[in-house]
Amino acid sequence: MTRLDIVLFALLALGVGLLIAPQFVASLFFGVGVIVFGIRWFVRSSRRGWRR
Repeated sequence: MTRLDIVLFALLALGVGLLIAPQFVASLFFGVGVIVFGIRWFVRSSRRGWRR
């Protein structure tokens, strides 16, 4: 599978999920976004250094 196939499959799965259970998919998407944002913020803050 190429990267394009994976992206298309993910979009298709998201579309089907939105048709079946929009609230579940929305909460899942929001949760993943919060986790990714949290990891990025943690990496950025830890890169600044805990040296005190």
